[in-house]
Amino acid sequence: MSTPIEFKGKIQGIVLVFRDITERKQAAEALFVAKEKAEEAHQAKSNFLASMSHEIRTPMNAILGFSELLKTTELSDKQKNYLDMVNAGGQLLLRIIDDILDIAKIESGRLEFEVVDFDLRYLVVNVFKMVSVRMRGSQVYPYVDIKPDVPVHVKGDPTRLRQILVNLLGNAAKFTTQGEIALIVDVDPDGKAADDEVCVRFMVKDSGVGIPADKLEDIFSPFTQVDKSTTRKYGGTGLGLTIVKAFVKGMGGEINVRSEEGKGTEFIVHLSFKRAPEGAFSAVDLSSHEGLKGRTAFILDDNEIARKILRKNCEAAGMIPLPPESTSEAAQDSLEQLLKEGKPPDVLLFDIMLEKGDSLGLLKTIKQDERFSRCKIIAVTAEPRIEDSNVAGELGFDGYLPKPFVIADLISVVTAAFGEKGQKKDPVMDRPGDGPSCAGAKILLVEDSIANIELMKEFFSIPGCDVDYAYTGKQAVDQLSKGIRYDMCFMDIHMPEMDGLEATKIIREKIDASLPIIALTAAVLREEREAAFSVGMSDFLAKPIQFATLEKKIKEHMSRST
Repeated sequence: MSTPIEFKGKIQGIVLVFRDITERKQAAEALFVAKEKAEEAHQAKSNFLASMSHEIRTPMNAILGFSELLKTTELSDKQKNYLDMVNAGGQLLLRIIDDILDIAKIESGRLEFEVVDFDLRYLVVNVFKMVSVRMRGSQVYPYVDIKPDVPVHVKGDPTRLRQILVNLLGNAAKFTTQGEIALIVDVDPDGKAADDEVCVRFMVKDSGVGIPADKLEDIFSPFTQVDKSTTRKYGGTGLGLTIVKAFVKGMGGEINVRSEEGKGTEFIVHLSFKRAPEGAFSAVDLSSHEGLKGRTAFILDDNEIARKILRKNCEAAGMIPLPPESTSEAAQDSLEQLLKEGKPPDVLLFDIMLEKGDSLGLLKTIKQDERFSRCKIIAVTAEPRIEDSNVAGELGFDGYLPKPFVIADLISVVTAAFGEKGQKKDPVMDRPGDGPSCAGAKILLVEDSIANIELMKEFFSIPGCDVDYAYTGKQAVDQLSKGIRYDMCFMDIHMPEMDGLEATKIIREKIDASLPIIALTAAVLREEREAAFSVGMSDFLAKPIQFATLEKKIKEHMSRST
């Protein structure tokens, strides 16, 4: 900086000021270098995570896939038990990988959320059923309670909501050995939402070990457990609650926790959703329960909460619930009194797992009494021995309603028992049995893993697909260059000689611009998906692959081509 010195209008000199900026320049250069190194480290971390995920998912595809196929064969009870353990171990490993990938996305600020229409009630029950299977045969009573004011149709991110609930319920199941685990959903009375939104509160309660007061602030930190002995006893990476908090925050909500050591824990999640148009889709055709209106229902269950939930759902279905009982002896006395009054119930809802009395003995007595000939008796239980309606029928029941359930399940089972049919739909997960047949579909599979080829060969044979195989991208290009017509191509991405991306680019530019090409790969990061779509791939199927998911993809692309 310079300043002139003037005297009588003439410049007599100049003052020059110099500032040494060497340190600032050095600091800027150091910051630039540090930024470059951080970006390189981040990229190296992303590359490592992508490679790790791919290398683990590839063999896991064969392990879990052949486990799924083995379940369809004749096995002894011991073999089934071993197979369940193999499958559970594989699924646990995949969850750990997914948790690590989610943490990486959270740290890099690359979490993405979608807004789509979905059935909120169906999703909640679907998740709860999936988690509650782990508690079968234990001393834990799981139940779900969705309040009447909770909307069915909303707009939001069902995938992230499902992950939130799975993590919270999984934690509850892990730390609770007896008592109750509940998922309660209602409209948040204190929630602030716009006119076209609804604020929903999700409460996950358990009667487990609880959390010490001085540890409550730490549980959302990554790789953190209450103490080291907890990690050794219960397992886990300590990432679940960190991921939950990030997802809740990303969806514009908040999460709170209340706990008392030795008495249990309650997590409360507040989330806002856009209201979706009612009637766009539904988990059940509610008009199908007209025939239930006015029918009387008698409930036998030794759990007070279960009785309340059954009563509430019966009322919502239009039935008239009679005073319930908790023991088979008391139930028999009450039923006898109803007969004397000439008012036999239309529906009997029986829990099989009674601590006191013999519900199956009571069932036999009722079946032998002609006065109950018009009664429909439904098994309402989580008893693992009654795993489907066929077993229930062999025992003498007219229907089977597995816990947990919602009104849609109750209506469907009871109407079926009376010879009526309600239309159930699946708005969150389509059933693979719907849609066009896969039989005769001409498919090209491009895969370099021998184990995965053998697995896919078995999977494709089930619906009767006609499949050709290529082991590299170059072989796939050569095969298609011969003019052979295929309905679709399943293409692995990472292969020797020529990978799936390069092969797809050549196919699109020189051979076939419209052939459905589905990426069949263990690569699951967003960048890898974007790379697949950028070269012209039509769809993406991540390993490990389940048969139902594969069949669904085949049917989707068969329907588009017809």
